[in-house]
Amino acid sequence: MPTRTDLEGYLGETASMLIQMACQIVNGGQTPPTADAAGHAGVAYGIATLIRQMPQHRARGQVFLPADLLAAAGTDAGHWLAEDDDAAFATAITAFVALGREHLAKAREALADVPKGLRAPFAVLGVADAVFTKAAKAGGAARAEPVRLSPVTVQW
Repeated sequence: MPTRTDLEGYLGETASMLIQMACQIVNGGQTPPTADAAGHAGVAYGIATLIRQMPQHRARGQVFLPADLLAAAGTDAGHWLAEDDDAAFATAITAFVALGREHLAKAREALADVPKGLRAPFAVLGVADAVFTKAAKAGGAARAEPVRLSPVTVQW
C-alpha cells in the first residue's frame, strides 16, 4: 500500500461498500442516508481487520500498512517483514491504530444523523474499537502475534 490515501480508497471500495450495501438491504432496497458513516466505518473496520491479520500477511510477504506511514515511523516494508524487532514497529502500529481511531470517531459522529433503524450494520464498530485497544497495548508485537478477541468481546 503506497499511501494512506490508497489504503483508505481500497477499504472504501471493499469494507465500506459492504456496510453501505447492508444498510441498503435494511432500508428495503432504497438508497439510505448512510454513505458518510459507512465510508468511515468501513475504513475503521478494515484497519482493525488488517491489524488482526497482520501476522498472516507477514508470513505471506504482504504489507498493508501504507509505505508513507512506515517511513514516518522510521522503517519500510522490507524491514517490517524481517524477523528482527525494532522500536519503529511499535511507532508504526501506534500510527496505524490512530488512523483507525480517526475513522472510527468520524463514523460515530456521522451515525448521529443515521436513523436508528439503519444502524444495525454498524455493530462491527465495537469490534474495531476492541481491536484498536488491544493493538495499542501490544505495540510492535502485533505485527508478529495475532490480536485476538474473546468470543464474548466480539458478541458484546
